[in-house]
Amino acid sequence: MKNNTISIIGICLSLILSCGDKQEKPNLDLVPLAVGNTWNYARFAISVNYRDTMSVVIVDEDQLEYDGRPYTAYTQFNYFNFNDNPYPWRWMVRTDKDGHYQFASIIVSSQSGIDTLVINDLVYKYPAEIGDSTFVKRFKFAGGVKNEIVVFDTVIYTLISKDEEIETPAGTFSCYVYKHYRPPFALDVLYGDYVYEYFVPGIGKVAKIIEAYSVPGYIKHKTLLYDYHLSQ
Repeated sequence: MKNNTISIIGICLSLILSCGDKQEKPNLDLVPLAVGNTWNYARFAISVNYRDTMSVVIVDEDQLEYDGRPYTAYTQFNYFNFNDNPYPWRWMVRTDKDGHYQFASIIVSSQSGIDTLVINDLVYKYPAEIGDSTFVKRFKFAGGVKNEIVVFDTVIYTLISKDEEIETPAGTFSCYVYKHYRPPFALDVLYGDYVYEYFVPGIGKVAKIIEAYSVPGYIKHKTLLYDYHLSQ
């Protein structure tokens, strides 16, 4: 009888565990995208002892076609120091099963109108394993009469951690951390910076840290989430 009881318990435990294995985890995007989603950050330029704020707001959703395929993309505005006027450089972003994409770059000028460059680059691969990398185009504003956005470089984004903790004014988070080397824009500057971006799936970016390439461990700039609102 005792052996029969043990067998029954074992079968029950096996059934419970097998049912647990079949339960699907919540499907969380690395960066949740919906009109109205807002992330507010405090920014610290440590090297020059300067502070300001930045708000990232999803303002619009569009159905667009690129290379013969339809996409849902979201327009992202950046606001600095609680200014009601968004920064003239804007992004369109999207997400799918492979991760978070920069879909298009937009520059708005009162003098020469609007220029849009469609990229559709996967920037942050998710889900991902440590060491997974993506190749991402970098842009600059050429200016002048044409008001052009031009591609001038490619950088490599690599996932270096899936559970690194960071403390922010909005709380302490366990994060996916993506690292890339950012070359200098100016030709007379020898070294660029390492950029570390911290994400929480279902919340989005919670921190960004810029470290001097030439002085390992020296933090030049830090951006920390202090508040956020998600419409869904």
